[in-house]
This record gives sequence, structure tokens and C-alpha cells, in this order.
Amino acid sequence: MSGTWARLGPLGNLLELPDVQAGRETEHARAVSTFPTLGGRVRVQYGPRAPRTWTTSNTWLTPDQAAYLTACAQGAVAGDLYLYTQDAARTNLLRPHLAAPGSAGDTALGDVSASSVTVPGIGPMRGVASAAAAGAWSETIPVLPGVAYTLSCWAAAAASMSAGTTVLQWQTVNAAGVYLAQGGVATSAAGAVARAVTTFTPGAIAVGVQLRVAAGAGRTISALRLTEGPPPDASWVQGVGAGQVAVDDPGITLQAIWDDQIRSDYSWTIREVG
Repeated sequence: MSGTWARLGPLGNLLELPDVQAGRETEHARAVSTFPTLGGRVRVQYGPRAPRTWTTSNTWLTPDQAAYLTACAQGAVAGDLYLYTQDAARTNLLRPHLAAPGSAGDTALGDVSASSVTVPGIGPMRGVASAAAAGAWSETIPVLPGVAYTLSCWAAAAASMSAGTTVLQWQTVNAAGVYLAQGGVATSAAGAVARAVTTFTPGAIAVGVQLRVAAGAGRTISALRLTEGPPPDASWVQGVGAGQVAVDDPGITLQAIWDDQIRSDYSWTIREVG
């Protein structure tokens, strides 16, 4: 993916986007409700998810270079669209509500735990509680076949966990959502708080990965991270995300017309949905 900002398209058909100008803008739209009580106090409630909007610009593109983005905007590309960015691949491919599970009451990976996990560099973080049975599988996170990935999380328990305790599970799926391969993420050291990390490489027909909290009551799982390449350091980085998106019709500024070529500037807005 070198030399590109992102890949866009349905799972299994993520095509490279043209390079964009520096200064790309990303906006967040978290639902916030503020209300005063009769006692004069102000209460604020935050929604668990903050959908993002990316605004990008391309300079001097030919019509054929912009055709794919235009087709996405017009609904001409079959299937749900996903955005897989290079910055997410290097930092954390999980969407924010999966990277920090349980935050703002989100239950995508399970019930919010009454306990927290002390994560280096962050301190106590909210998490989700494990149970006797494994949790539900998460939404699908796009991955590239044949590329090595590192998946990690932090876990805490009332009693010390032994090294090799599986606290998180992953499974790869094909374009139809059918299971292909599965593995566990196990603690690398014993302790009441421990990091769990694993590496895996999706097969040739894998288009995505799903996560779930492993079986075993009494644990709190938090600070998930998924990146391309070898294991990064033990620090947690907020989720940048590779999620489902919609594309707005492009803005076009005509720059030059020659006998056989047309050059235009394009601006695009890509919105996170779902």
C-alpha cells in the first residue's frame, strides 16, 4: 500500500485511492446531550460512538483516475464500502468503540465491566467483562490477504492470571462472511494485569477478521490494538479504524483542457456509517 493514502471498496475488492494533498481533514460527530438539573448542576451524556468524516482533495486528476470514486458515490459499485487507511494500518485498525471496548457504555464486545484495567501510559481504562461462555463476534474489520497482522489487548483479573491464558479470540472470514481460520490471544506473562498479543496472516481468500472475548469469567478486557506488521510496543493507541463508509458526489474544479487530455481538481467527502 506504499504511496497511497487508503484503499476503498467492498470487502475483498479494496482498490487503492490516488494520493491526496497534505492537510487531509477528519471530523468526529459524537452525539452529546447536556441538561441542567433542578439543583443547578449540569449533566453531560456522550454517545458511545463518534462517526468520522474525511475531506480529501486531489490535484490534476484525469477523468479515468476519478472514475472509481465517482462510481462509489453514485452507488454503482456493488456491496458495502469500507475505507482502509495507511495511518490506521500503522497505528490501530480497530474502530474506536472496539479499540476501547465498554467506553461510554458500548456493548459491542460484551457487558461493561465494573472493574478497570491499568494500561501503561494511560492508567485505569474501562473494559468489558468476560463470562463463562465466549462473547459474540464483532463486526468485520477489513484485512488484506497475505499480510501479517498483530493483535493485542490488556486484561485484568481479581486473581493472578497465568502466562498463556487466552483472553481474546479472532477469526478470519471470506467475502460471504464464512469462517476460515481462528486463533486466540494469550497473556504473555503471569499477573493480575497482563498484556496479551498474537500475530496472524489471513489466507488468500480472507477479507476480514472478527473478534470476541474468550470464555472465562472474572476478567476485564480493554485496550485492543490491531496493526499491520510485527508487534509494536506495549503501549495502547486509540482506534483509527477501518470501517464502513459512504462517498459523497465529488466537487470538481476544471484546470486545463488539451487536445487529448482534461485536468481537474477533485474534492471528496467520505463518511463513516453503520
